[in-house]
Amino acid sequence: MSRYYLGFDAGTQSVKVAVYDENMQCVASSSAPTTLTYPHPGWVSMDCEEYLELTVQGMRECARILRESGRDPA
Repeated sequence: MSRYYLGFDAGTQSVKVAVYDENMQCVASSSAPTTLTYPHPGWVSMDCEEYLELTVQGMRECARILRESGRDPA
């Protein structure tokens, strides 16, 4: 059975999720833009619930891509 490694990057522009195989080749990836709000001059706000939802959404997308390519996401 192959091993896969799951990585996350939650930044100000987007949340990215990627899956790599044992050779560190990317076999699935997903990216979704994040929302920034500016409640006061000089402030920026990010919604942690949005980041969590986008991360879960990205994991689902990567699992779908893995299944479609004949790989077992389990």
